[in-house]
Amino acid sequence: MKFEQAKAIPLSEILAKLGISPEKQYGDEIQYLSPFRQEKTPSFYVNAKKNSWYDHGPGIGGGVIQFIEELLKSQGVDNTSHDVSRWLDTIIGGTYAPGLLPVYSREPSPPKFIIKKISQIEEVGLVNYLRK
Repeated sequence: MKFEQAKAIPLSEILAKLGISPEKQYGDEIQYLSPFRQEKTPSFYVNAKKNSWYDHGPGIGGGVIQFIEELLKSQGVDNTSHDVSRWLDTIIGGTYAPGLLPVYSREPSPPKFIIKKISQIEEVGLVNYLRK
């Protein structure tokens, strides 16, 4: 695949092919957990309009080509322009099989609220308010 064609592929589509889902979205800004390392708070941002990314952890960013170079580098794989082109052909060309490249899975987050006790509401003011 030619790099000019690759630059037109939305980063969100590449991330989806890798099984990486967005955590939050604000307009054109999409937040993900970093595909380069394990983390609990999203620090990887994609600007859908510019088709660019920035990872606040290491302070790096760029376009589609730089993303793939960094992804290959983070996986301990050669990241030459030939490797990037071959990776694109494999992933975008439709021959990608899940598990071809390891993707960090998130640990399930603990519940944010824990119910310690269930009882009747005894506060008169609150009971009157709830009856309204």
